[in-house]
Amino acid sequence: MIQQLPPLQYAQRVLMDFQDSRVYRYLRRLLVFSNIWWVLCLGTADGNSRGVRTVLQVYVALHMADVALKVFAQGPIAYLFKSSVTDAYHLMEKRWDLAVVFLTAVVLIVVRSSNRYEPDGSDDPSYYGDIAFAIPCLRLVTCAKANKKILFGLSEVIQHVLYPLATLLLLGIYTFAVTGVLAFSGYFRYMPEEVNSSPETNFDSVTEAISTLFQIMVGENWHEIMFAAMDTPYGYTASIYFLAYVILVSVLFANMFIGILSQAYQDLVEERMKHDANEEKLLQDAQHRKNHSIITQRLKRNIGGGGKTHKDSVEKLKAENLRCVLWWFLIASTRHGRIHNTWEEKRRRHVVFLRHRLKERLTELKPAQVERTSM
Repeated sequence: MIQQLPPLQYAQRVLMDFQDSRVYRYLRRLLVFSNIWWVLCLGTADGNSRGVRTVLQVYVALHMADVALKVFAQGPIAYLFKSSVTDAYHLMEKRWDLAVVFLTAVVLIVVRSSNRYEPDGSDDPSYYGDIAFAIPCLRLVTCAKANKKILFGLSEVIQHVLYPLATLLLLGIYTFAVTGVLAFSGYFRYMPEEVNSSPETNFDSVTEAISTLFQIMVGENWHEIMFAAMDTPYGYTASIYFLAYVILVSVLFANMFIGILSQAYQDLVEERMKHDANEEKLLQDAQHRKNHSIITQRLKRNIGGGGKTHKDSVEKLKAENLRCVLWWFLIASTRHGRIHNTWEEKRRRHVVFLRHRLKERLTELKPAQVERTSM
């Protein structure tokens, strides 16, 4: 059936079959891991040479050729918007590989187009493009199925969870920022250095207050900012503001974010498992229907005789059924005849036995009658 396709479609079919094979997956992993090894060679004393960069350029060309052949085999629209039936993250994998290769090409074009040279004066603009040789190593994400499940699953969960949580976080930070501006505006900037070692952390405006609160949220010297606020006229009352912010935002919100993210990821995993089970069942049903249709076609071909019409096939099927019925009656009648003959043989032998016993009895009775008549 494949040989009847046009040459272009035949080539696409062959490439798709090869890309779905286990050999291709092993070759792609070998390509990525060997590329990582050569990138690590750039960090050694002997790796800073034109030969290593030439090898890495070959690897970049191989990555581009790999993705280009995938796009050619599946078509641009199918490559970007159609997913595999058995792998839920297949569409993300294809888009990730295309984005990595596209970013690599953009970085190489920018480096080549810029008139930059190596510090030692040699004409080698690839010295500044070493980052482009490390970008294809990001395809390591799609080499293992476990990596795809974790990273792409988290990205899909964050897309649904990030917006409401980010809105809640920004609302809380904005509320604390406005409160801080109303309470501490004009105090932090003019404090001595031994009290406030970083004058840029202040509450003189809403933007500066938000920047300061972000610094407190990550835990960067938040206690020093709180001690500086305690030198204001508010005294120890200012510590309530900072402790409330740390407890509500840094502790409770962080734990809530992790809990919601974990629960959403668990729900996604269960949904994916159900989806994979349903798809596997559909594939099995389709395979069973295909096998049934193949068997039916073979039976029709064997009974119908290839070039005969449907009516002739039906007539021949009826004849086959009639032949089977007659054959069954013949076997049954033969078996019944054998049983009947066996019973007749037993009855005949029993009659012969009775006649023989009767003759013996008569021979025994004749001498007794002769004696009685003589007396």
